[in-house]
Amino acid sequence: MKKAYDRMDGHTFEHYCAGLLRKNGFHHVEVTRGSGDQGIDILAWKHRKKYGIQCKCYSYYLGNKAIQEAYAGMKFYECDVAAVLTNQYFTNSAVALSEKTDVLLWNRSVLEELRKCKKPRLLNLAGLLGMVGSAWLFYFLCSAEGLEAIRHLLRLTDCMFCAFLFLGSFLLFLEKGSFFLSCLATLLLGSSLVIGFCLLGNMGGIVLVPLLLFFFSLFRSRKLKHRTHTQQLLPKKTEKSER
Repeated sequence: MKKAYDRMDGHTFEHYCAGLLRKNGFHHVEVTRGSGDQGIDILAWKHRKKYGIQCKCYSYYLGNKAIQEAYAGMKFYECDVAAVLTNQYFTNSAVALSEKTDVLLWNRSVLEELRKCKKPRLLNLAGLLGMVGSAWLFYFLCSAEGLEAIRHLLRLTDCMFCAFLFLGSFLLFLEKGSFFLSCLATLLLGSSLVIGFCLLGNMGGIVLVPLLLFFFSLFRSRKLKHRTHTQQLLPKKTEKSER
């Protein structure tokens, strides 16, 4: 079944792949110039490694030429890892060559994984709202209007509730495919949730905020963990041909 990216031209496909890489934890992602790119279309960094990636939007299986170009481009740009990212699959000959050259083969299955693991905009919005809400709550507790409430309510646990909620929401907003940041956000939001339940008589419905954000972050972490376990984006792993 054809996808939208199957109908893209080469230049559009390169920028599309660059966007997916950014949303999956790669940083300093740069699309090289169209002509004279020396076999590398995208330069990107992840886990302190420089990736040189060649993008191929074809209607047929890729052979040895793409692997040879990516390997040569990796040397030219002084990359740590070379990869070929395509909307198709690779021939058996290409797979054999990649095993000798350590060029990663990211086929249609990997492309689909990249699409699935991109961060939903809802998570960014939820994280932003969580930060605003926790900041407002802390301001209210410390404001003149909340002075009476402070005398009876404001304690160390209240400050911890606001701090954990704010930091967890900030990390939820900040993370871009990082499993570590996602887990840390889940931990902080979970801590805020536990404190909120302990203060249920005082906080009331506000506890629903960390509750919702906690489940958002938990599901995000599980998805990123699944992607990490597949090891489809790690060095020295190749995608086998389905031919």
